[in-house]
Amino acid sequence: MSNNEQQPADHGRQEESLWHKIKDYLFGAQAGPAPYAECNICMNAELQIHGIPPTSDTVERKRGTVLPCGHMMCTDCWIKLRASILVSQQLRPHLNARLECPMCKLSLTFAGCGCQVRGHLLPRDGAAAACDCVPATTPEGGAVPDRCTECRYSAIAAQGVDMFNVSEIVTRPYITDVLSRPLHRELASEWPSWAGWPSAFGLPGSDPLPRSNHPDW
Repeated sequence: MSNNEQQPADHGRQEESLWHKIKDYLFGAQAGPAPYAECNICMNAELQIHGIPPTSDTVERKRGTVLPCGHMMCTDCWIKLRASILVSQQLRPHLNARLECPMCKLSLTFAGCGCQVRGHLLPRDGAAAACDCVPATTPEGGAVPDRCTECRYSAIAAQGVDMFNVSEIVTRPYITDVLSRPLHRELASEWPSWAGWPSAFGLPGSDPLPRSNHPDW
């Protein structure tokens, strides 16, 4: 990380609402004072992000979540928002409540399976490489896939394919397992940026595929 995590707070710092702007600073693409992020829902806490110092010693800081659109909020507010939509869908279905980004209104429901997007926790400690575990957001060319990871694996398993435990596979730094090939074919057909089978999937004889390119929302 080229910027100093211990940089003191100063009046030149600006709030950023999009994750890729924060990441630009963390990886040296943006010069100047460190930006910071606040929860765009409760508006009363700064988000904990590895490499981003607080604006003061007294400010409240909370764990943050980034959405596929790149907008960020504290994880507490994100959990409450998801829960409120689920309750409304179950108790007041006539209202047709939809989970969407409160800032840009991007739909946060997988169109193909109806599951909610989970978002991704912002890295608050560890090496700078942790920041690269967040999938590409839409301003960076990313997209919300048609179905969630679990539903993809369930569909493949239903076809009689013996798969590893889903949680073990999606948390590995590289998707290289031979048993994952059916999933790769699914992704290639549903998500154009996964085209190039097999070299794009980090299989033997090709360059490994970073997990940050995996649409793990």
